[in-house]
Amino acid sequence: MRRLKFIVFGLCLLIAACAPDQPQTQSESPSGDVRAFPAPDFTLERLDGNTLTLSNLRGRWVIVNFWATWCEPCVVEMPALQSIASNYRSDLILLGINMRETVPLIRPFVEAQNLTFPILLDPSDELLAQYAVRGLPKTMVISPDGDVVWQQFGPVELESFEPTLQRLLAEAA
Repeated sequence: MRRLKFIVFGLCLLIAACAPDQPQTQSESPSGDVRAFPAPDFTLERLDGNTLTLSNLRGRWVIVNFWATWCEPCVVEMPALQSIASNYRSDLILLGINMRETVPLIRPFVEAQNLTFPILLDPSDELLAQYAVRGLPKTMVISPDGDVVWQQFGPVELESFEPTLQRLLAEAA
C-alpha cells in the first residue's frame, strides 16, 4: 500500500512539473496572501545531519520552500531564494525542504549553487498533504506567530516577491 501511495505521489509531482511556467498563487487574492492558517509543525533532518523543528522558530518569520534538483523551475529560483536568505537574514529564516532525494545528490547541488540556508530532507507524505504540496516548487511565508500568511506554487521571482515580503514584514512591525 505504501508503495502505491509513493507511485501515485510521484505521478502527481510529474504532472505538476509539466504545468505552465507561470507561477500559480494558491490563495484568495492575486498577491499570494491567504487567510492565515496555522503552519503544521514538523521536525526534519538537515543536510548537515542535525534536525530542525519548525515550532522552535516561533517568534521569527520563516519562508519554507519545497523543491528538488530535478525540478527546473526550482533550479531557476535558487539564486532568488539565496538572495532573500542573505539580504533578510536578520528578519527571517529560509528553509529549503528537498523532496525525497539522497544526500549524495543534494550536497553537490547545494555547493554548486552556493546555498547557505538550511536544507531539510525527506518530508513525510502526511506533511506534504498538510502543506498541500501538489507540485514543485511551492513557497510559503510563515509569520512569527506560526501562521501561513502567503503561499505560491511556481518559482519565486525576486522582483515580484521582494515587495510582498517587505510589506508583510512592515505590517508586523
